[in-house]
Amino acid sequence: MNYSKDIIRFANDLASNYENYSDIPDFELYELSSLLMSLDYGESVGSDNPQFATKMFPSLQNYMRDITNKDNQIEFIHCWREGIKDYYYNTMQDLFYSRKDINYPEQKEYISIDNRTWVL
Repeated sequence: MNYSKDIIRFANDLASNYENYSDIPDFELYELSSLLMSLDYGESVGSDNPQFATKMFPSLQNYMRDITNKDNQIEFIHCWREGIKDYYYNTMQDLFYSRKDINYPEQKEYISIDNRTWVL
């Protein structure tokens, strides 16, 4: 996939600031998700996202039924942030480790399992 300069720059920053993908705080992943959303124009907030029907859309309906209810607002924001972040999980993880490999090739760790070598 061809990524914009902003996405590459942000992924490079993450690769230089964090050792592993699991170390990246949610607020950084939310920002990367927002950048990736610009590439697919809505796939992450529609039926292509498995969480849309189960969490995202129901939270939107609850919020729209009573927009003055702060709990509904908090739940709506939480469900949408998490749903979009989870939708891009594999993409963000691949992007992070590909930037690690390009920028920090000497930091690779390898393991062998069943005669196959894996990069950690």
